[in-house]
Amino acid sequence: MPVGSAKDSNLFTPLSYYRLSAPVVPLPKALNGETVRVSSQFLKEAASKHERFLAFACLGSYPTIEWLAQSAAATHSVRSVGVFDGIKILEFTPRSIAPGNRPSKVR
Repeated sequence: MPVGSAKDSNLFTPLSYYRLSAPVVPLPKALNGETVRVSSQFLKEAASKHERFLAFACLGSYPTIEWLAQSAAATHSVRSVGVFDGIKILEFTPRSIAPGNRPSKVR
């Protein structure tokens, strides 16, 4: 897992092609203590800010994204966007927000 900004890491070179307006939170491939710690902090912030976000996982990281979905279930609705070339994508939308007050940014 890169330390610091994902945008500055050679591991995330494909991100340099896209103009990002939201942070990228890299997680270890395996579901471990570090993953739980980083993910829990991220979920806490996303819940407090009522933020919508997407999660991506490669085939070996499916347990991590499923854990993330279960952990966010109380604060976010989780929808499977699909699996594309082995990359699973989930959309997390905050619960209990009036339709007119939904944030437009994807985190």
